[in-house]
Amino acid sequence: MIKLALLLLISTSLFSQMTMGQSAEKNYFNKLDNCIRTSDLKNISGHFTQFSQLVRTTKSELCESDLGEDTLQIARSVLAMQRIDVEPIERDEADDFTRRAIQEKDWWVYFKQRASKFSVPKNCRPGVVAYVIGGPFSDGTIYLCRPYFEMDVPGQIEVLMHEVRHFDGHRHVTCSRGAAKGRSGACDETIVSKGSYAISVQAGVELSFNKQLTSAQRAVSEAGAIFLMVNRFNKVPKVKAQTNVLLSNSLGEIWKGETENGALTDLSLVGELDQPSRIYSNGSALTVFPLNLEGDAYRVSNDLTGRISAIGSFASKYNSESIPERAKYKSFSYSGTGLIAKGKEIISTCNPDSELNAVVFTPEKISSLITFETSPFNISTSVLGESGSIYVVDCDSSKGQITIKKLKTKMPSFITDSFTVDGIQYALTDTGILAYLDFTLSPSEPKLIPVFEKQPGVVWVSAATVSTFDIFEREKELELANVLAGL
Repeated sequence: MIKLALLLLISTSLFSQMTMGQSAEKNYFNKLDNCIRTSDLKNISGHFTQFSQLVRTTKSELCESDLGEDTLQIARSVLAMQRIDVEPIERDEADDFTRRAIQEKDWWVYFKQRASKFSVPKNCRPGVVAYVIGGPFSDGTIYLCRPYFEMDVPGQIEVLMHEVRHFDGHRHVTCSRGAAKGRSGACDETIVSKGSYAISVQAGVELSFNKQLTSAQRAVSEAGAIFLMVNRFNKVPKVKAQTNVLLSNSLGEIWKGETENGALTDLSLVGELDQPSRIYSNGSALTVFPLNLEGDAYRVSNDLTGRISAIGSFASKYNSESIPERAKYKSFSYSGTGLIAKGKEIISTCNPDSELNAVVFTPEKISSLITFETSPFNISTSVLGESGSIYVVDCDSSKGQITIKKLKTKMPSFITDSFTVDGIQYALTDTGILAYLDFTLSPSEPKLIPVFEKQPGVVWVSAATVSTFDIFEREKELELANVLAGL
């Protein structure tokens, strides 16, 4: 509880500093403000001439009714980038999260030297956020698709930096691993090559520490950097990380299990949700699905200090469903090949031409989804059938199809969650018991050994592994020290 209080203190202190520091200047990181100052737009219209006609007005501010929604969002993200104050991260040769694709502290100068205009095409391929044409021979046009306009402002800045990097001649390759395995033009070969995904990671990391942003925006930037680092480089990057476990219980509490050599050692209370819920981790954020089917899914930072507006396609789909349809959802997995188990179907993001793709799982009835992990960069998602059989699900992004492979190993079908920590496989049962799986007596049918005995009348509802990356923990500790020093 002390740690939670200190984190809340940090958030309050940073918010106060941000409010005081930006009182004389418009906050273009706030997407809820639908107006921009005419003088600010005029300042960038000399370079981005598509704005020049718009500033020929006596109005002191231009709003959505004057500009249109798309132009407003483009101008706002560009003005936010112009004002971004980047603090470079200290380099650690053992951690590629500290690697910088560009050395420029002033992103705005780097950006405007390469980009000249923006275009919003009527037809983009499904899932495409933005693109450029021609690389170093381009006219400097960045094409922005609908998903761009659904992002928060820091996310839009990251996309702009990613796309402008292509003007330096960096191209993508086919993914040989990760969530987009098999997909053409969706990865970089290595982070060392300093291509567009390297600059995306750099932007995500440095934005996650930027005090001009809200705590929720910073959490989204951190989660984005983690996802890209894990999934968008064919050669696995070097990172410093530790895996911990987050558990939710029937009281709505979230507990953190520390690990040492795969063994769960200590439990500490992180905080409490509004109601009992299942939780799923996708980096530095949790997606929360209330047990009460009338409650909508939402996303929150791992420390529970801030709601995140971008809830993801899985939660959005769930929230769009009726109560009877929500009751069919059995399990979600944000690891490896992201999957939903709903009734007789498994729903994935495998097909690049559609946001979500549903197929009937024909081998048998689905019990739950489980994961096997050898590192944060090697996670497989599997279906656990009602017979106890395990089916590894993989994605061939080049064909937009999933593949299913049955394993010899079995698990009890009453397992609702299963995950790996440093080679030890854990499971959560439908009666709320957390256990590790002992394969010594039978490699094909493991024995369950309970850990962390339940409190009377309280059961575990869900469990999720969280990879804690040293770079983000180090910066949070420095923030905590700075706040305490100022008290």
